[in-house]
Amino acid sequence: AFGTAVAGFFGMNVINGMEQTEGIFEAIVLGSTLTGGLFLGACASYVDGSRMQRRTLENLNQIEVLNRALSDMPALDYSFELMLKEDGALTKDMFREKIYASEPESIRDSEIDFLFDLLDYSKDNLIDKEDFRPIAEHSSR
Repeated sequence: AFGTAVAGFFGMNVINGMEQTEGIFEAIVLGSTLTGGLFLGACASYVDGSRMQRRTLENLNQIEVLNRALSDMPALDYSFELMLKEDGALTKDMFREKIYASEPESIRDSEIDFLFDLLDYSKDNLIDKEDFRPIAEHSSR
């Protein structure tokens, strides 16, 4: 459509000052062809949906990790009780130790990392009691 519009504008008997310019026809044809090609490529990418599929698979992986991590709730509950009794903040390694201290049946390091990142509300690579405040406020509603 873009190429047709450009060709229609220059094909009309409208004086635009470029009638005698060398190479203007070729430049217009080349520009229209490139624009049409870019548009075709964008449409093909959208129809292919590979980016959307990749994002969907990443989201599905996160859901599976969370599902596996939460499948051993008694161990996680015990771990959180130990963490809340701590006075200071927990690093990721300390968090991992607390989780493993509860002897979970099957939890992977990737799941522990996911839970840590989820609970680190302030994103300072530490979990402290302030990170649980938004969770407590949300659950009290």
